[in-house]
Amino acid sequence: MRQELLQTVENSPGIHFRAVTREMECSPSTVDYHFERTDQLRDRDIRGYRRFYPVEVSEEYDSSLAALNHPVRSKILYSIQEKDMRGFSDIIKVVDLSKSTVSSHISVLTEADLVKVDEQGNRKYYDASHPVKKAFDRFDTLSLRKMESNFIDMWE
Repeated sequence: MRQELLQTVENSPGIHFRAVTREMECSPSTVDYHFERTDQLRDRDIRGYRRFYPVEVSEEYDSSLAALNHPVRSKILYSIQEKDMRGFSDIIKVVDLSKSTVSSHISVLTEADLVKVDEQGNRKYYDASHPVKKAFDRFDTLSLRKMESNFIDMWE
């Protein structure tokens, strides 16, 4: 069970506690038990969620990985990266969600310094920031290949 916990977190650094319990199909107390008995993982509270990381992941990437660990935010970021800049209405068309939902997800991406906003008059345009490119370069591992697979699944 401990090995499964380690593998789950290594595949998705920044995964939140409840997602771990769902993915491993076990109780919260079981996850806590095994987490407390390993020195290969650490946790951190980000935006009200307890998130897990391998100890070798630098804390500077915590909020970026947490933000990327959501399918809608991943899809938004992917759509922004397709073209160097995207307007809000373009993003809404891609993700097919309400304006308030998209706005909330963009706020998380902006707070995590993954997206930067360029205001031109009364319009906003979004671009992937340098840290997201750095995070993708740094974590070109199984977890990002898994995220890439999720991107592909979302587009089909």
